[in-house]
Amino acid sequence: MIDKITSVVKTENEATAQAVETAIAEIGDGNKIVTTEEELEALYIVKSILSEFVPMKRLVAKDTETYFGILLDGNIRKWICRFVIKTSKITLQLPGEGKEIIKIQLTELEDIYLHKAALIEVLNGYLPAVK
Repeated sequence: MIDKITSVVKTENEATAQAVETAIAEIGDGNKIVTTEEELEALYIVKSILSEFVPMKRLVAKDTETYFGILLDGNIRKWICRFVIKTSKITLQLPGEGKEIIKIQLTELEDIYLHKAALIEVLNGYLPAVK
């Protein structure tokens, strides 16, 4: 019986170790994701806007190759907004009805403040009674 339990634990540990090694290998030197200062500034602006309604630590960044997202509680199903920042173009994306994505062109990052009501509305969809 003890041998059987030891065998199961050893197998689980080996599987976990292999999963970790695979994840590290995938990240490796080929990581194309670079978080820029502009993306971090966008995160701080959104946190400052929504900090009145939720603790800032609940707003988490998720950087991908195609966009920089801000999630509530790190949950990909509770995304507040996304940013696509190219050399001369900044796009703010907000979740719409269903799977629709609302795209708003910004001239500069400070324009995020102009969309405070929309950000609060998105947050309202995830939290009860945010005003």
